[in-house]
Amino acid sequence: MDSLTVTPIRTPVVRSGVDLSELVSASVPRSLVREGLVVAVTSKIVSISEGAVVDRDSIGKTELVRREADV
Repeated sequence: MDSLTVTPIRTPVVRSGVDLSELVSASVPRSLVREGLVVAVTSKIVSISEGAVVDRDSIGKTELVRREADV
């Protein structure tokens, strides 16, 4: 029977512009790397690395929602 194991991986603090493939390669212990390994990265980490973040004091919540809405 197949099983799923979730193992959290510590990384350095992620900054805008970081190369996610390099970050993952450097952070995942070699002992965990094997055939069929799936690595999940949170959307927060992806957003930070892409610089797709907004300073909370620069815009109101309602305006941010309105700007980002698909309407």
